[in-house]
Amino acid sequence: MDAVSAIFEPGDLWVRDITISNSMWGNRLPILHGPEQGVHATGGGIGQGLAMGVGAALAKPGQKTFVLIGDGGLQLGISELSTAVEEQANLLMIVMNSKSYEVIRNIQDAHYGGRRGYTDLLTPDFKLLCGSIGMPYFRIQRIQEAAETLRSARLQKGPTMVEVDMAQVGPFAKAFAGPPVRKG
Repeated sequence: MDAVSAIFEPGDLWVRDITISNSMWGNRLPILHGPEQGVHATGGGIGQGLAMGVGAALAKPGQKTFVLIGDGGLQLGISELSTAVEEQANLLMIVMNSKSYEVIRNIQDAHYGGRRGYTDLLTPDFKLLCGSIGMPYFRIQRIQEAAETLRSARLQKGPTMVEVDMAQVGPFAKAFAGPPVRKG
């Protein structure tokens, strides 16, 4: 959170897909200075983040567009990576890679005694994928790397991916299993 806030400038755009990271901190950080800076899927759909990010970046080409997205959401719209490269969209994707639909897993753990179904994902090697289409790629494996990695990624022109390897970084301090459930 602090590493993103440190490199986020007043005119930047902040696009979020439905991810645990967005629910935990993305809706509150970084600080936005106007309503046109924030874009997110209000209907709760997974997989719209990259397409919205490309659109936002092309609409405001002089500004950096940040896209916070999970590995599952990215795979739902992965073809947009090519569009981002072809159009040289000025976006920095932060891909939270847990190799799963983490929020669905947490909901299943919380409400179904740990019975899980269809939460694990076969994710591509994002470094190879980015290399195959000429997109700069960075990876964070330890939280201590976040500030320097994000600073370096921000300096790139056009689309750039920063993969956050959640298996290496470690779990969130508190599990997120969706919004509170009303009783009665």
